Formats: sequence, structure tokens, C-alpha cells
Amino acid sequence: MDAQLPDSSSVQRTKDLMQELGRIARDTPGVEHTMSIAGQSFLLNTNSSNFGSLFVILKPFDDRRQPDLTANAIMDRLRKEFAAKVRDAQVGVFGAPPVPGIGMAAGFKLMIEDRGSLGLNQLQASTDALVDSSGQRPHMIVMPTVFRSNTPQLFMDIDRTKVESLGLTLDQVNQTLQIYLGSYYVNNFNEFGRYWQMNIQADGQYRREVDNLNQLFVRNKTGDMVPLGTLIRMREIGGPVMITRYNLYSAAPIMGGGKPPLSSGQTINLMEEESAKALPG
Repeated sequence: MDAQLPDSSSVQRTKDLMQELGRIARDTPGVEHTMSIAGQSFLLNTNSSNFGSLFVILKPFDDRRQPDLTANAIMDRLRKEFAAKVRDAQVGVFGAPPVPGIGMAAGFKLMIEDRGSLGLNQLQASTDALVDSSGQRPHMIVMPTVFRSNTPQLFMDIDRTKVESLGLTLDQVNQTLQIYLGSYYVNNFNEFGRYWQMNIQADGQYRREVDNLNQLFVRNKTGDMVPLGTLIRMREIGGPVMITRYNLYSAAPIMGGGKPPLSSGQTINLMEEESAKALPG
């Protein structure tokens, strides 16, 4: 099962959601236990703060003899429960792949390619149109695409002239940003019979807000400490967090599947029909 919160969601909010989804799943008859991962989409092999994956392990077959305890029946029940109780996230429930080791889950993955170089906004609009139209077909399950062409972002503009005039280099500024906001590898060491890797980074509470940048300083060539906030300008912009390249084209993925009585071949044929209607030439 994959879940997607709004683009601005934090990892903590995603963790809270995954705990709620796990509780709902464990309260469902036929479910043994669950395992959740916040910040990652297992199906799309993508990392983002608003993604989450939940693995639902069912009870043994001997304990699920009744028709309402089959895997498909449990998935239908979970879809209804999540739709009714979880309003601030998009949750998709998928079964295991028919052939173990081939694919991440049952169903299909469709890649919408921008072969005409129409731009990311058109790719977003076309993909959303296909999701809306195909989701109206009976017995079809179509997850909204995780592609977002206008995700809120922060753009950092470094005043290069001021950096040079204050006796600094761009490398010093970039390294300070990398150490405190990202992470920086230092070395390895042996202790307690194990081999450890040392990385340094500011604690989470000191790198969550834009104002935290004003608390960082860079030492110039004369030994003075220059506040980082005086060297940069931050502004809000919009853009994609990640762009998938498929056959060298910008592409957006769509996940979905068909419920009985649809077969996998019929599901693919329906998606091809809807693609011919919804997508531009």
C-alpha cells in the first residue's frame, strides 16, 4: 500500500499518517500485522517527505477460509476504510505481484511521456486528465500521479559579489550549507568491535526554518565570522521535486489496477482507450 500526502507535508506528519493507516489495517479482520515506511514510495522507488509505504501481512490461509477474508475482499475493505477515515492523503492499496520477483505489486504502471516537449505543466494537466477519466471506468483503480510540476520550493540566491568583498569563497559558503543543512562525511573509526562512519549535520530543530540560516556563520580569510544570512536571498518558487526520465523523455507515472472481473489484459486495453481520448497527439 502506498500513501501520498500534500507536497508540503513533513516526515513527522507522514509518520503519524502511517501509524493511523497501520492501526486501521490491523483492526481489519484477516490482517496479522503491518510494517510501515515513512518518506519512501516502495512502488515508485522514490524518496520524498510526503510519501509512505505500508506492508499488510495477512493471517495464514487456514484462518481465512470465509469468502469475506480473501485477499481481494480485505483490500476492498481497506480501500473503503481509508477513503472514509483518511481525508488528507491519497492512499492506494495493491496486492502482491502475481509472479514473485517480477514487479513491486499487482496492477499496472503507466508512464506518460512528453514526446512533444510541451512542458511540465502540460504533462501535469494531461496526466491528471487521464487519471480522472480512467478512474471513472467500472472496476478500475487508478492512483493520482505523484508527479507535481509546481511543488512549493525555496530558491537560494547567493550574492557572489558580496561573498568576494567579505573575503570569502563560494566553496566556503557551499560547504557550510552542505555541512549544516545536508550532511558531510568526516571519516570512519573502529569502536566496540564495529566499523563506524562519522557524518556531521545540524540537529533537525536548527535546520527546519529559513530563519535558521541567520544562525550560521562562515569564517573569512582574516578570521572574522560572517553571518550566512547576509550573503543569501531566499524566495519562494514552484517546480518539480523530481523529474522521471523514461526513454529520455520527461515522464509522469500512473499506478493502478483492475478489480474482478477485469483481467490484467482488459485493464491494459481500457487504459489504452482512455489514453487515446485524454492525451494530446
